[in-house]
Amino acid sequence: MKHLFFILCALICVQVASAQVYSYRFENKDAFKTFPQLVQANERMVVKSMPSFNVDSLLEDDRELDELGGYPFRFGYAFDVDYSLDDGKWSEDGDRRIWSMRFYSEGAYSLNFVFSEMILSPEAELYLFSSNGSMVYGPITANQNITDGKFQTILLEGKDVVIQLIEPTITKERSQLSVSRVVHGYRIHSPR
Repeated sequence: MKHLFFILCALICVQVASAQVYSYRFENKDAFKTFPQLVQANERMVVKSMPSFNVDSLLEDDRELDELGGYPFRFGYAFDVDYSLDDGKWSEDGDRRIWSMRFYSEGAYSLNFVFSEMILSPEAELYLFSSNGSMVYGPITANQNITDGKFQTILLEGKDVVIQLIEPTITKERSQLSVSRVVHGYRIHSPR
């Protein structure tokens, strides 16, 4: 019985480890040397610019809430959006297809994303990266597919971030992706 317990624990650990998504920071902004499969931000990419909003008003509200205490730290302003694979741009590179969409929000310290649907084919890899090459999050793979299809990313440094899906040409139209929220990070430190 003890032997079976240890085998079960080992299998759970392997499953948890394979489901992790890694993030990488590049002080020299040379992410594209480490990840040559990524297509750098360019003028052919579809760009979704987030509208401006009153950051000063939010910071004033945050100061008041911080003084009162007991409230969670608010770091960002969320934009509800509805973007899918139909809204980005596909390109082909040999035996692979690459879908890209670039997000820009003026003045953001960071951007993060909520996917209302993320179902990746077994061969697909999804990456998010800062356009300047300072940060990469991924690959996100079919290991991260969950029953309800929802997925939330980490905070990605900067105001300009690319989401990129890479898949073999033969798996055309098997992955599904919908971005439902973009969060503009306007604060980076808690006052406490």
